[in-house]
Amino acid sequence: MEPITVLLVLCVIFAVLGALVAVAYIVLNKPVQPEAPLLSASQVQELMNKYNSAASLPVHYSNVLNYSLEHEGHVMKPGVPPNTLNIYGCNNYCNGTAGCQGFQFNATTNTCELLSNVGNTFYTYDQGWNLFVTGTVADNAMDSQISSQGFSADPSKKKGPIVDATTYEECVPYCFSNATTCSGFSISSSGCTLFSDVSVQVPDSTSNSWKLGPIQHGSGLSAPSPS
Repeated sequence: MEPITVLLVLCVIFAVLGALVAVAYIVLNKPVQPEAPLLSASQVQELMNKYNSAASLPVHYSNVLNYSLEHEGHVMKPGVPPNTLNIYGCNNYCNGTAGCQGFQFNATTNTCELLSNVGNTFYTYDQGWNLFVTGTVADNAMDSQISSQGFSADPSKKKGPIVDATTYEECVPYCFSNATTCSGFSISSSGCTLFSDVSVQVPDSTSNSWKLGPIQHGSGLSAPSPS
């Protein structure tokens, strides 16, 4: 090998070694960032309390004013004594109770009832109660009872009587299962009769009637974000 070639090879080798040494020096002498200070036990507990407090509320409950799911059936037992909880306490109690899907609350008496099932639209007019359910709520529900009244007897506007449904609780499912045609119903000793037109009421001492009516939605309750 020519001397000049050997010289060039040695220069390249020394240059590479010099670059490696320079990189190693920079890496080894890089300033070390100070470690972040550890949180004290009280600070950790404060953060846990903050997030636990926010998590103790349901994300959202939509509510229906002056309606309930009645006070049997879906109401979980044992109930909560009146004047024990305010509406937010009832809210938290539901969220902390296994199987609770929603609640209904009477602000006048501070009565709280937890509900095991809110997946239906059998809402019943119930003055003073607020029904809180998850998800989307119905736009209409059964209005208050019309005693000793029936609806137009036009045969094309009615279906029934359904002889095995002689109570409100038995007739409501028939009406809601025919939601596109049922606007209300009458109950007599003969059974349940569904009506598609409830605009004309007629006196009927043998019947009591109900009709679907629009419901008023409240603002619901939302969980605050931790801050």
